[in-house]
Amino acid sequence: MTTRNCFSTFLLLVLFYPVTFAQTIADDYLAVSETVSYYLEGGTYNNYDRLSKAFHEDATMQMIGKPYETVNALAFFKKGMKPGPKQDRKTSIQQIDLYGNAAVAKLHIDYTDTRFVDHMHLTRFPEGWKITSKVFAVVDLTEVSDEILSTSETAVLDVLHRWKMVFLNQDADELERILGDNWTYAGGADGKLGTKMPSVEGARNQQGSVSTVNIFEVTTRSIAEDVVLVSGKEAITGEDENGDPFSFKARFTDVFQKINGRWQAILTHSSPREE
Repeated sequence: MTTRNCFSTFLLLVLFYPVTFAQTIADDYLAVSETVSYYLEGGTYNNYDRLSKAFHEDATMQMIGKPYETVNALAFFKKGMKPGPKQDRKTSIQQIDLYGNAAVAKLHIDYTDTRFVDHMHLTRFPEGWKITSKVFAVVDLTEVSDEILSTSETAVLDVLHRWKMVFLNQDADELERILGDNWTYAGGADGKLGTKMPSVEGARNQQGSVSTVNIFEVTTRSIAEDVVLVSGKEAITGEDENGDPFSFKARFTDVFQKINGRWQAILTHSSPREE
């Protein structure tokens, strides 16, 4: 075979041999970014054709107002968008979370005094990523706070939620996972310190039931890379072992530490409140 024939054969193999490329999470991230950019740029330039590339034909949009309603996203934009000059606004992709064939993107669209915060749910179809649902809120930029929760703070708040569910589900095993081995509790009327295992056993042998647990006015503060302080108010209602109703209101402060890769409570203080 001549050199020319070899080269021709090589070209045929390159052009027609099926090649499979491994899809990476970075590829998906960029693909989702491109999809939501069609939506952002289409709106900025009043270009429905560009915007429509972002949405699945059955995509929904939740309208937060009076009354609350769900509409077809493409039908809404097709009716409302009119050709015109570029809009005076700033757009940004705040966050993209990927979960296999599903993704969530948080977007900001800022006008002079108003911010639209879009939460887009996306699905991977054979033809690519498409927005299947949009939920949004409108906020006044003059009232927007730049304060955000750190990754550590959100992780600790997840633990706090699980701790709340311990009371409702009477789940002593979960409580044992939440409390660090050296956890202590202060704030009882007798002035004594509580410790982990007696509290876990108390939850395991709990008499009566808890019907509501409300936690509110919560604040968080990262003390160190692996330590977060959480404080707030709690209100608990239920029935005691005799079936009589009870209620408990308190202020609390919890200290969480990341121990062996897992956030656990290491110190709790609470005091009753009357209001």
